[in-house]
This record gives sequence, structure tokens and C-alpha cells, in this order.
Amino acid sequence: MRSSKTCWPLFQDKSLVSLPILLFLIISCSPSGDKGTDEDVTRIKEIERSWAETAVTGDTSVIRKILADDFLGTNPDGLQYSKENFISDMKANPLGFKSNVVNDVRYGFLTARL
Repeated sequence: MRSSKTCWPLFQDKSLVSLPILLFLIISCSPSGDKGTDEDVTRIKEIERSWAETAVTGDTSVIRKILADDFLGTNPDGLQYSKENFISDMKANPLGFKSNVVNDVRYGFLTARL
């Protein structure tokens, strides 16, 4: 039996804190060197804007592009969900936001030294 709890932890309190952190980590592990480029920042902004708009549009194609096929998330109650669970839940429980905009974000890049 499917849990009545939603997979939408990033939107439940109308905040998108986890995605910027995730994108920061993805870009920080890129082989582009020790500093992010303007192109990196532009791409991160576009991904974040697209992600935020899904709360308004319900466009699951955005989620399909952003999340890896083997994505595994955990909501605050400890419920784990896959990419497909997340997309199914998104379709079954539309959020109905009138707007969701990413504002005033600063970007930084870290490098790992091996």
C-alpha cells in the first residue's frame, strides 16, 4: 500500500533549499578546474529556475532531465523515494503554486584535492 506521505519534501514548506546545495556539489566536482566559469553559473541558474517552475507548471520533463535515473531521495520523515516515485507523486499531487521564483542566490565553487 502506498504511503499517504508525499515525496515532495522540497516543496512542502515552499522552500527549495536542497536543490541549490545539490547543484553546488555537482558543479564543484566538475573537472573544469578550481573556479567556476560564468557558463557554470549561468547553467546552474537556468536549472534552478526550471526546477522552481515545476511547482507552478507541474512539468515532469524538467525533473526527468535534472535527476539521475538512479536518484534516491529521503524526505524529512525518512521515506525514501526514487526518481519515478517523485515524478508519479508530482503528477498525483500537483502543488498549484501561482509562482515560485529563485531570488538573490550567490554561487561558490569548491574543489577536491586528491
